[in-house]
Amino acid sequence: MAQCSKVSNPILPGFNPDPSICVVGSDYYLVTSSFGYVPGLPVYHSRDLVHWELISHAIDYNNIDKFHFCGINDNDGIWAPTIRYHDGTFYISSTMWRTGGNFVVIAKNPCGPWSDPVYIPDAPGIDPTLFWDTDGRSYYVGNRYDFKHTYDGQVGIFIQEIDLNNVGKGIVREKKTGLQFEAPVYNLLGRHTLLTFGCATNAQYAEGPHIYKFGDRYYLLMAEGGSGSYHAVTVLTSKDLLGPYIPQQINPVLSHRQMGNAYPIQNIGHADVFRAVDGNLYAVCLGNRVVQDDDGTWQCPLGRETFLVRVELQDGQLVFAPGVGYVQSSIEKPKMPNYQFATQPEPLYGLRGFPNGITNDSAITTIVLQPEVLDSLVTPACKLQKLHMLKWTYSREMTFSTNKSNEWAGLTLYRTANSNYTLLKGNNSIRLTKREKGKTSIIAEIPYKEKTVRLTIDADSMRLRFLVNNKSISPAQSIRPLCDDGLYNKFNGLGVGVYATSMGKRSKNKAIFKY
Repeated sequence: MAQCSKVSNPILPGFNPDPSICVVGSDYYLVTSSFGYVPGLPVYHSRDLVHWELISHAIDYNNIDKFHFCGINDNDGIWAPTIRYHDGTFYISSTMWRTGGNFVVIAKNPCGPWSDPVYIPDAPGIDPTLFWDTDGRSYYVGNRYDFKHTYDGQVGIFIQEIDLNNVGKGIVREKKTGLQFEAPVYNLLGRHTLLTFGCATNAQYAEGPHIYKFGDRYYLLMAEGGSGSYHAVTVLTSKDLLGPYIPQQINPVLSHRQMGNAYPIQNIGHADVFRAVDGNLYAVCLGNRVVQDDDGTWQCPLGRETFLVRVELQDGQLVFAPGVGYVQSSIEKPKMPNYQFATQPEPLYGLRGFPNGITNDSAITTIVLQPEVLDSLVTPACKLQKLHMLKWTYSREMTFSTNKSNEWAGLTLYRTANSNYTLLKGNNSIRLTKREKGKTSIIAEIPYKEKTVRLTIDADSMRLRFLVNNKSISPAQSIRPLCDDGLYNKFNGLGVGVYATSMGKRSKNKAIFKY
């Protein structure tokens, strides 16, 4: 096996935002946000920070019934997890946005099984993290915006002791949706302490907090500036866990807001610092790879990805990307042996739940048509895989016939319920549709009555080709309707896969897909 001397960024390409990492011995474990994709909360493992394997999902068949995914928008669901290891147990804290709030799942083995969620109903805000002080006491750190603001985007970071040794019963309530259910809960202890609103007097959207202790000082790291071009990482320090926290002289410690929109990596933020096996500090963070469209604008087709950056502790301050100041496309590999894993099949995901009527047998996927449609906020008969590259081809031979006008089956390129393409075969035609900003239009339709057909989606940067039996069904289309646009907050990434629907009616018909 060839020895790698570099770590290529992103280390986890395509739909892997909000990374968090912990180190146990010589092993690294990393989690990312999953929003409405199920199974959720992917857990990755590495031993060299170059090669990664997907070892589990913290939300899977064993605990999915304790979450409430039905009806959520694609931007909602599982937000910003943190993974930590303490005293023989792995903890993932996260937010089930809109339908439950902040929760924790635990496991003795990161490969699972993971526990049912234990909610923290008294914890406002999002982006929870856990911290154990040297005296063994555990603390919850998160953000809150339930106060009278003095400027737009003002969000506070707070800390409060949490009792992780006792699980009680409580009521979880969602004020905006009216959802209410009984669940296992952790209790916060005492009063909360507000630590900061950010590193500047007008800092906006303080999120993703983490606390570390290096030497005799505590370091509070957080994301600021929102998830767009002003995204940043900032650091404050204190001699006492409860503060006061003072911003470092170096701030933001990491951002690409100063790089201009032509730099190929944008929107850097939401980091987590760790000490590698070689003794040096590093951080994982999110960012977007961008490409230029024909009109000169810079677009992000793949969504937010996970990047790696070096960190040093200099004169009591955390310095990110020392000597460089920004996230590079590659960095020197940490001094540890290469460890490459066996090739894994691409994981498949449902939307807002595990879809009914889908079976996988080797290279064959069979779908029983379901009434649910792709554009609704339920679980359609659809299986998606994440896309990791700007240039890719997805092709399936499909066997499907029907004499009903409501039955369709084929492929989809999916970003949200309001932003997707479908290439579907019906009773006597094949139709290419585009859904953009919630409006659906037919791009092309050709007559087709044969039972078997090969459907293909081919992408090259911003251009898409949709092919039927290896022939284009239309002129090249743009992937731009599925890109981040700053308005619709497409937090998730891009997925491609198979889909079949009977459009509101029950059906026993099947579509069979082969590679």
